[in-house]
Amino acid sequence: MTRVRHRATAGAHSVRFVYTNIAGGSVGPNPITVKAAFEYSLGAIVPVFFNGSRTGVCAPGGILVSDPIPVELADNDLFYSRNLVTVGSAGEKWPLGPYISTSVGDGTAATDLVDSGAITGGNATYAFGPSAIVGSKVGAATAVLLLGDSILQGLGDGSSEPTTDAGWGARALNNEYGYVNVALAGEEASQFQPGNARRLSRLPLARYCTHAIVNHGINDVKADSTTAQIQQRLTNIWTALANMGLKVYQSTLTPVTTGTFTTEAGQTKQTQAREDVRIAVNTWIRSTPAPLTGFLEAADAVETARNSGIWKANYTTDGTHPSATGAAAIATAVAPLPF
Repeated sequence: MTRVRHRATAGAHSVRFVYTNIAGGSVGPNPITVKAAFEYSLGAIVPVFFNGSRTGVCAPGGILVSDPIPVELADNDLFYSRNLVTVGSAGEKWPLGPYISTSVGDGTAATDLVDSGAITGGNATYAFGPSAIVGSKVGAATAVLLLGDSILQGLGDGSSEPTTDAGWGARALNNEYGYVNVALAGEEASQFQPGNARRLSRLPLARYCTHAIVNHGINDVKADSTTAQIQQRLTNIWTALANMGLKVYQSTLTPVTTGTFTTEAGQTKQTQAREDVRIAVNTWIRSTPAPLTGFLEAADAVETARNSGIWKANYTTDGTHPSATGAAAIATAVAPLPF
């Protein structure tokens, strides 16, 4: 049982909650059953139905979409989803979702408190919740798919709440645009190719979006992929999204170093062969190859100079992921977003 805070980035009605049964980018091991309610920030609770029933079953790898909820939201309204997930027997699993802290939610009660009651405890943990919340917009609206690895997922950016969610992508959106973050730690572009289970389980969420920000690539560099291989993989990803009608933006690839990160002199670049590939891929991204709509300059925001391969002091804490300072710098550099 969880209660998770959300923000409306556009006026909307006929809101729907979207749940997925995806674990680590792959299909879940068993069906899950979901019961839910919508809670206004002032406390009124509205029940959610699935095909006219209070509960819905989501098969492994499936997407469960609620019936339209009879609520109205204005731009920038805060509201909550109240979510109960159950499985059929002991030992079965449900997927974890957003990281909730005191500012963004409550959980994890072991009883059904969907329609009433306070949900306490369980903060500072990963919890089950909607993968997306969609609705009929009032006026123009933009929704962004964040697709990539742990950098876009937000790893390393530990101090952004409650202003924004973690990661430079969410920071750059700055509560002005709706988004679905399907970035996954450790993922390479090679793992989001046609036929791959990771792609099959998450690409359908792009249907709710108008734009995409992709940051795939640096894990492929670290795996010693060639420039040509990375170019082909990224092009496949961009094409899939563009064919779904999204405007696609790719970020340049940030550095990888070892050593100490409080100074620039304390860092050692990755092997020259890998660095040569990163530089070549970044040069190619900056040429805006088809079908990209544009690119976002992440690397220049955190490197000591273009192609130096060294992070600015304190812009990372591990040599791979931007710190809160680094994430904020990238978000500032790419603003205003070209949406």
